[in-house]
Amino acid sequence: MPPPGSMELPIGGADLWFAALDGPLRPPASDTSVLAPCELRRAQGMSVGPRRTFVGARARLRQLLAAYLPTSLGPLDLRRGVNGKPRLTGRLAHCGLHFNTSHSQARAIFAFSRSQVGVDIEALRPLPSALRLAERFFTPSEIAEVAKQRARGQPDTFLKIWTRKEAFVKAVGGSIPQDLGTFQVALEPRRGAALLDEDGRAIRGWTMLPLQPQGSIIGALAVRQTRVKLRRWLLA
Repeated sequence: MPPPGSMELPIGGADLWFAALDGPLRPPASDTSVLAPCELRRAQGMSVGPRRTFVGARARLRQLLAAYLPTSLGPLDLRRGVNGKPRLTGRLAHCGLHFNTSHSQARAIFAFSRSQVGVDIEALRPLPSALRLAERFFTPSEIAEVAKQRARGQPDTFLKIWTRKEAFVKAVGGSIPQDLGTFQVALEPRRGAALLDEDGRAIRGWTMLPLQPQGSIIGALAVRQTRVKLRRWLLA
């Protein structure tokens, strides 16, 4: 882990940290004392595997936040927002650091930026209901993208679209799944646009980047910047 106050984001930059949570977790990843009471209550309602992943991810998030924030701003107060997005409160609420996190099958990813940011990862896996799920949550063009694939290719296409849509919704602090149908994404960006409104027009001022931190894990990063200097880190 980087020491407190040691990390600086470059102008126009975004940092991604990827971590495995299924190996032996040493402090701070195994330390529940750093969690807020609401996080502990949430963890207590989970089974052993998900609880271990959740605690490890939240503990690492807090340690990473401490690395980016000046220690002079006081203790780190982390709360859930209206739609579940973690946010800083108190004096840290206006520090200018935006962040987001996602985890899937004991893998976690953490994103940091000076602009709105959202990230999502999913494990590639069989998903027999991929087309039905697309018909429930996606726009007509996205449904068509899934439908044109052969049955065995539909899960991967669904998850590629899903992670991009979820990353954007998380970046703006929206609601999942209610807001998923209010915009569309392009797997092969048209005219350089990866984000489109309901009428197919480009949503300007955002960058959408596909991610594949591991062969079995895919995801997406959404940042409210036209260009992003991306740094990637592996959290040991």
